[in-house]
Amino acid sequence: MSSRREVDPPHYFFDAHFNTCVNYYSLIRKYEPTVLLETGVYNGVATLSMLFALKENGSGTLYSIDNSINIDNPRKMDAKGDEGAVNHDRFYSRRGQSCGDSAIVPKNKRPGWIIPDELEKGWELTEGDSRDVLPGMLEELGEIDFFVHDSEHSNARMFFEFELVWNHLSQAGIMLSGHVAQNDAFETFAEERSCDHGVYDVLWDPEPHPKSCYSSRKPCRSGYLTKGEAKPT
Repeated sequence: MSSRREVDPPHYFFDAHFNTCVNYYSLIRKYEPTVLLETGVYNGVATLSMLFALKENGSGTLYSIDNSINIDNPRKMDAKGDEGAVNHDRFYSRRGQSCGDSAIVPKNKRPGWIIPDELEKGWELTEGDSRDVLPGMLEELGEIDFFVHDSEHSNARMFFEFELVWNHLSQAGIMLSGHVAQNDAFETFAEERSCDHGVYDVLWDPEPHPKSCYSSRKPCRSGYLTKGEAKPT
């Protein structure tokens, strides 16, 4: 696609698994949610799949919250919360897909930069930390039909977002989260509630050098929770 030409070769950015995008698109087309919310946009591949489904449905709005790291950001917090220098090479796809390093956007780009103008009609992007933005947004929106967590995959952040959204999820709504195998937040949250839930493996995209990429070392699993009967098929 034309967006790839906007990033200097040989550095391309991974954003979302193909099967993840197909799943989002299929669920939205099937259940026709009208109020959708996601945390974590990054370059916008998964967001694009949802917006395209909304366009095909002819209704619905996707509200997105994003706090991506830009590749030119000189410093970031490490896993222990200590500030350290960014290793630029770490954030580039290692000659293949690398879903573990997708929380960045290329220099001079905003989150969702690949999304074409014709799909932005049904999209509202808010840049900021979900801890600051999400509570007020949910109060304003009221009820949510479709939620995707793809921001920080820490126990604290996942519990925070799941708890808030669950209280605003419609009876026929569905919550989805990527990387649920990284901790026990999703499993614990689901077990504490009367809900339909499940975990499924994301089938990895073709990789020319599987031993050099993130997904060859750690499984990538997604999960869903519903109050009603909506679920991935």
